[in-house]
Amino acid sequence: MCVNFRPSTPATITQTFGLEIPFDYRVEAWKGYTAPIIRRHEGNRVAEPAHFGLIPPWCKSVLDAKKLTSGTMNARSETVGEKPSFKHAWRKSHFCLVPMSEFYEPCYESGKAERYRVGLA
Repeated sequence: MCVNFRPSTPATITQTFGLEIPFDYRVEAWKGYTAPIIRRHEGNRVAEPAHFGLIPPWCKSVLDAKKLTSGTMNARSETVGEKPSFKHAWRKSHFCLVPMSEFYEPCYESGKAERYRVGLA
């Protein structure tokens, strides 16, 4: 499952989607970091800041969610509509695009977790 990712640059998002990014974000996103998403709002595409990872319903703020020792950052397509973590958002069609140039996965071929980049050559 995706451990972290490199968000697309503001210039790439503007060129690809025609949207300006009016906020700063880090070159890499990890759990709890802010990065841009693209979603529909009143029939139009908008770019907004969002936090990487799921904020459970019982957390009162993003800061509470950051304190969790484990977190959910991915859903399986087979069970996304059934799992308590995702089912409400899934049923309400709360979807977005996460523009990124690459993402990272742990690779265990060497016997330990090593960072593995997935992106275009």
